[in-house]
Amino acid sequence: MRNDHLSERMAELRADAIRNASTARWAGVVVRHPVLATLVILVIVFGFQQAVGRMLLRGLDDGSVYSRQVGELIGETLSAVLVVAIILALGWWRSVGLAGPVVHRWVRLAWFPALIVVVLFVLQLMQSPLTDDLKWMGLGVPNVFMIGFFEEALTRGLVLFPMLVAWRSRPNGVMRAVLISSLLFGLAHLINLFSGASLGPTLIQVGYAFGFGVGFAALLLRTNTMWIGIVLHALVDANSGAWFGPPADGGTDDGSASIAPLLIVGLPLLVYGLVLIRKRKQPVPASSSATR
Repeated sequence: MRNDHLSERMAELRADAIRNASTARWAGVVVRHPVLATLVILVIVFGFQQAVGRMLLRGLDDGSVYSRQVGELIGETLSAVLVVAIILALGWWRSVGLAGPVVHRWVRLAWFPALIVVVLFVLQLMQSPLTDDLKWMGLGVPNVFMIGFFEEALTRGLVLFPMLVAWRSRPNGVMRAVLISSLLFGLAHLINLFSGASLGPTLIQVGYAFGFGVGFAALLLRTNTMWIGIVLHALVDANSGAWFGPPADGGTDDGSASIAPLLIVGLPLLVYGLVLIRKRKQPVPASSSATR
């Protein structure tokens, strides 16, 4: 009999990935002290991202929106490479959901975040037409994909996963891991204050990201793959600009705060995630249609 509560809240394949996680020397340190270790990782990764971003801003920014896009794309790519390097060093590439079988039975659960993507697209389309600026789109599309990959691999991989491993024997360990990792994901957006963002919009972004994190963590636990979340994350971000051209103000923060993203995305995904990982009397089956 397994001495854990994982199968009550996720697919069996995901539970097995957590149970069989690598115990390499420094991976063990991360698992024994998951909150402290993930805080250290977040500081290192975001410190690296900020340092690289400032260097690129000085070297590439000529005042145009395109140079900023190039700088952001390079910065996100380098940050993603750092996250991948840490995951590979820990031996967790497969364990966190970046490889391995997908529970196809539960892929259909992605319908709800996909619906949110469509709603966001339609709402944005009602305000502005699709851009015909191919240069902007050519930079914006890979940029939002790298943001999606970077943030999902970091928060659902390096933050959520070690907490799940560490707390798998606790009755509420899974819920605790999802909520704390999502809270850290939200609080990480406070770093935007150091880039000149206003407090009001930043706090709304923290709440939005918390709900976003709960929803996408739950989707990962049910489907055993991070890639669905990466693609959906990128599509959500694309609706804020990649399809619709540069912002009229050049991307500057005017201090105004819209609560719409929190109401349309954050809160619905929070409820969605809590429903998906609610405790069940019977384990969540892996499904015979899972493939490698």
